[in-house]
Amino acid sequence: MVLQFNVFRVEENGLCWVESASSLAAATARVCELAAHSMGDYLVVDQRTGEKYAIAADGVAGPPASWPNEGPRP
Repeated sequence: MVLQFNVFRVEENGLCWVESASSLAAATARVCELAAHSMGDYLVVDQRTGEKYAIAADGVAGPPASWPNEGPRP
């Protein structure tokens, strides 16, 4: 089974893939767990739609948004 959502940690030099999740809710819950041990910014990407969600440490998912270092979409 291919998991639809990829979780990335935002680092100084770019994004670092952390893991995949089956849903946005699962990815958000995992970010909350990760943020408890490693504070920082996280980004969740929906592989199916390409939508990106900035997830705050408190688990609040922001609306789909462009990421400043991404290239143009086809």
